[in-house]
Amino acid sequence: MGSNYQAALPAFIYRSMLLTTIYKLEGKNSTLIKRKIIKRIKRYEKGKTISFDNDQPFSQHEEITYKLDAKT
Repeated sequence: MGSNYQAALPAFIYRSMLLTTIYKLEGKNSTLIKRKIIKRIKRYEKGKTISFDNDQPFSQHEEITYKLDAKT
């Protein structure tokens, strides 16, 4: 999380491909996070399982797992 919670750097770790990606978000909005997670996972590989932090930005985790047909 950046200063004054203005930006975030979520990390995706693809264990099966030995790949880690990090990118910048302009905020901590759960809708923005949901869209980015779905877009990023569809870009690389459909995951079998997804782990989320217990934080407000991931409050839409059920919709993410439904759209990606993954387990949490």
